[in-house]
Amino acid sequence: MLAPVTPEVPEDRPAAEPAKPSIALSWTGKEPLATYTDTSAKRNLAFLNTVVLMLALPGTLLPLLLHRIKPAGSGQNDAWMALFILSGVGGLLALLTLFIYLPVLTVLHRTPGWSLTIGPRGIEVSSTAGRREFRWKDLDKVAVEKIDGRVQFFSSKMNLYEQTGIHIKLAKGGAQKAPSRPAGWPPWYPGSIVARKDKIIPVCVLGPMTAHQRAELRDALSAYHRQ
Repeated sequence: MLAPVTPEVPEDRPAAEPAKPSIALSWTGKEPLATYTDTSAKRNLAFLNTVVLMLALPGTLLPLLLHRIKPAGSGQNDAWMALFILSGVGGLLALLTLFIYLPVLTVLHRTPGWSLTIGPRGIEVSSTAGRREFRWKDLDKVAVEKIDGRVQFFSSKMNLYEQTGIHIKLAKGGAQKAPSRPAGWPPWYPGSIVARKDKIIPVCVLGPMTAHQRAELRDALSAYHRQ
């Protein structure tokens, strides 16, 4: 008579750790700026100059149509002449802003393609300026924030295309060096990136992203480094 066979009890094996999320993104540089930048400052500037142009037009034409602009020494009314000059100068500046300054700035904000990879080793970025890798061990802080890059407009500075990007703070004594500009930053940009007192620097511009890609980016950063 055969002895009963005792079934083998499988050994308890530790469950494998779930793989940490990684993400790889790339952009061609041909994407419309409005899809990944805040253009509210540019729209406000364009609207303001359009209003100035609309006000300057009657201010220039009305004195001429009413024959209020007369040769010097012929009893010229200074009020009409002041209205004519101010309207003409304001209209000219508005025209230059709308049809030369803003279009040229849009062209200068264009950039060649760039890419971003976040994985177990760290943050890797690449662009026409080269490839850079920032190891997690060399970073004190990682955050997604607005990039403060201002362009001169007469006596003031403004962000006509406000961009968002990956920012880092390098650990003291680390081997990494700060990049001269973030990947995806326009090489012909007419303004400059404002240095921050907390020593956080941008390393990569974030191009257009879907809601799913934003969630993946957030998960990848949270998995490897505290924001």
